[in-house]
Amino acid sequence: MSNTKRIEIIDSFRLIAITMVALFHYFTKWTLTDSDVSLYPYGDRLNYFHFGRLGVHFFFIISGFVIAFSLQNSNSIKEFFIKRLARILPSLFLISIITFFVFYFCDSDNIFPNSHSINNLFVSLTLIKPGFFNVFFPNCFVKLDYVNGSYWSLWPEIQFYIIASSLFFISRKHFLKLFFLTTIIISIAFLIFKHQLIDLNNCSTSIKRIYEILNFWVFEIFNTTEFLNWFCIGIIFFLLFKNDIKRNVAYVLIATNAFFILLINPFIDIYIALPLMILVFIIFIERPQILSFLNQKILFIAGAASYNFYLIHEAIGVLSIRALCKFLPESLFLIAPFIVYIILIAVSIGIYNGYEKKVSKAILNKLVKKNN
Repeated sequence: MSNTKRIEIIDSFRLIAITMVALFHYFTKWTLTDSDVSLYPYGDRLNYFHFGRLGVHFFFIISGFVIAFSLQNSNSIKEFFIKRLARILPSLFLISIITFFVFYFCDSDNIFPNSHSINNLFVSLTLIKPGFFNVFFPNCFVKLDYVNGSYWSLWPEIQFYIIASSLFFISRKHFLKLFFLTTIIISIAFLIFKHQLIDLNNCSTSIKRIYEILNFWVFEIFNTTEFLNWFCIGIIFFLLFKNDIKRNVAYVLIATNAFFILLINPFIDIYIALPLMILVFIIFIERPQILSFLNQKILFIAGAASYNFYLIHEAIGVLSIRALCKFLPESLFLIAPFIVYIILIAVSIGIYNGYEKKVSKAILNKLVKKNN
């Protein structure tokens, strides 16, 4: 197998992850159970998908796997970031603009006010958390947010790229050791700060102030600290897939990361979902024939376009579901989200094949070859 050959079943994993997220956004997130407003015409009749939000975390494991693969096929940190930004920015630029104009002209009920703001559009294109700008320019802007709420996960991804690539190009040989150690140290710090394992009542004012500053900047603005364990699991699985790590060592490191995830996020759905995610990767590596049903071209195609679907599906999806239900009898309301899901998957595939691949290839041909 070529070092740069696409591992296609990972695209099937992406499709599973994005379907989980879509189920959460189309049936659970915008009910009164989880939100201040109820946006679904069918109410909470299928509000069984709260676990679907963890599809993003499954993406983080997948991202750890894919980024380890990408780093091994990059000659420099500059080349790595050119490849990543060529993958991320073209679709983000196009779909953010589409989202803004769709809501500017079609959202008469103002269900997603943030999607109407030109300021939010520009901030979303930076890949930086809007709270960063709200802190530094409090008097220059109204409160900023993402043009589409699901964009929040791009900022932890970018921070992960910075940390992982820095450690990798410091020492390829000791990359996993460095990343694992960094992850565990940050996880311990996260537990201390976010779960207040120190008694501030007995601390001086200056210590309390330092605590507040670190808590805000390290664990809220630079918020990948909460997700490094997920990325680390993905990296370990990639090295296991490549036979670059002993199995007993790999599974001890995976179990250690899982332990910290459960400490940081003591929620019942994570106790169920995390073992299942880990199990899927273990089967993929140890008994891939069991997952042969995922080796389907249509799944690979849809999974490859999952990033575009992720960018477009939430706000536009909910708006589309509401619009479609106006033409359906109430007894058929529950088919609306599935119709919208299929349509947006098709649109995402079209964007991927007709736009993203071409633009990304042009960027890579111009910038990567120029620097080689």
